[in-house]
Parts: sequence; C-alpha cells; structure tokens
Amino acid sequence: MNLPKLPEKPSDWNIEILNSLLDIPGIERDNFEFKAGSNKEKNPVPSDIYKDFCAMANTNGGIIIVGIDQTKDEKGNVIGYKKTGFEKGKEDIVGLAISHAINNVEPAPLYDSYIIREDDKFYVVLSIASTELKKPYFTRNGCQCFVRIGSSSEPASRSTIINLFSNLNQRKAEVEKLRVAIKLVRESLLHTANEIKIIDIRNHVKVPAIDLVFLRDAAISAEWFLMENKIFGEVGERGGYTEGITSTIYKLDRLNTYIQAWNLEYAENTRRMLLSDLREWIPGGTSMRTMIEFTDKVARLSTDFIARYS
Repeated sequence: MNLPKLPEKPSDWNIEILNSLLDIPGIERDNFEFKAGSNKEKNPVPSDIYKDFCAMANTNGGIIIVGIDQTKDEKGNVIGYKKTGFEKGKEDIVGLAISHAINNVEPAPLYDSYIIREDDKFYVVLSIASTELKKPYFTRNGCQCFVRIGSSSEPASRSTIINLFSNLNQRKAEVEKLRVAIKLVRESLLHTANEIKIIDIRNHVKVPAIDLVFLRDAAISAEWFLMENKIFGEVGERGGYTEGITSTIYKLDRLNTYIQAWNLEYAENTRRMLLSDLREWIPGGTSMRTMIEFTDKVARLSTDFIARYS
C-alpha cells in the first residue's frame, strides 16, 4: 500500500490532513504514530509515551500525534483511528505532561510541538528529533533503550545498543579528524599570511598555497556534525554565502587562485592588482580575522564534543 507523504514540520499539519489519515489502518510506521489522550488531570497522555520518544530519537526521529486512539476489530487488528482529543483550556496541563515524558529520556531529545484545534477540542503534533551525537538514548525509568521496529517501540537488543555506541565512537573519530584538519589549515593560513605581508610588486617571492585536501575530506566525514551545529554553510548561485565550512573552503580556494596567479605572474600591472586582493589576508586583515574566528569556532566545538563524550 502506498502511504501518503506526511508533513515533516508540526506547523504544517491541520485538521484536514489529520482527518484524511484516520481511515488508513497502516498509516503508523517507524517515523509516525498516533497516541491516545484523555482528559484526566494527572495523566492526560499515555504513561508509556516516553518509550516512543526514546525509540524515535534512537532511530530516525518522527511525528507523534497525541489525542488519537486506535479502532480495532474483534481480533485485535487495527482497522482505523478515532479522535479523542483534549478539552479546550487544558493546553498547559497536556504540555506539562509531555514535557515530563520527554525528560524521562536521557539525554532529553529535542522536540517541537504544534496544536491542531477543532471546535472545543485540540490535538498535539510532536516532532521528535534524532540527534546523532546524542545517541544512544535511554529511559530514566528502568534505564532501557528503545528503538522503532515498524510501528512499534521495542527494547533494543544488545547488538543494537552496541551498534549505537559504535556509531558514537566512529563519530568521535570523525570530529577529531575535523578538529585536527581545521587546526592544520589555521597554522598554514597564518604562515601564508606572514608571507603575504612581506611581498611586493618589485620582488618575486613565492607565496605558499593552503593545502585543503585534508579539510575537504574531514568535512565530508563530519558533515552531520557541521549541519547539527549550523556551521556547514553554503555558497549561493550568485556568489553569496552563509558562514560555514563550505563557504570557508570556497574563500580559501579563491585565495589559492590569487596565490597561484601571483606565483606565475611577472607583469607589474597584473601583480599590483593581485597584491590588492592578497593584502586582505595579511595578519589583522578583514578576511584573515574572519577566517581565524571561524577556524577557532570549529576547533572549540570539536573539542567540546570530544570532551563531552569521552
């Protein structure tokens, strides 16, 4: 059965989309689940919902909609879903119960929420994030590790838990590689900057280029880390860019182009123009300051990550 594509952001959900899913028995899957709700003051959400939070965080993340119950036939097979919802005015009570359930997972997964309203009732859409650098997630209550298997949240096997830890060790190695690479680029850049400081159009001192091979490789391996820390960056079609490793490599590539041209060019007029571009990279220059600040930021984030998970 071809299942419909579901909105990824909680704020993209509405009552029409929700209603369209109620008659699809197989709509629940590893990254989507309905959970019942009640109007009890103390327990408005299922007492075991924290297991689903833990399982989705350990797998690929997903969406949970609270306030929808299963409809089953006499054999116990799910044949559809029905809306139970929560009474208007109990938003704070439900929100607090969800927060308590999230905090029953260690470390607490990141999540976002959105309320769908219909007449005097509401339903809660939760988006559970799966943050690689935080895996594996365990429940505080019982210290268990859960994963999603189809539409169910099940205790993880020993081998699955080992794999989650192995992934963490691999990612630590990837971040360490990035940390070393960014420090080497920083040192190389400082050396090149000092060489640029002493060049003149009348002499032909060659300037060493920045070796970016190791950094490129490290950035590919640690792309997940760069993305999660919002320092991946990108270069736009018109040359604009946002701060990140991609734009950093792009700017250093441009610097290497100027350096290569300088090292090969003997015409004084051309060298004068190249010198103007290269001067931005002397110690204390605008481009140089920005680049050093960014390399220090990456090194700091990398160091903090390694220390946190060592």
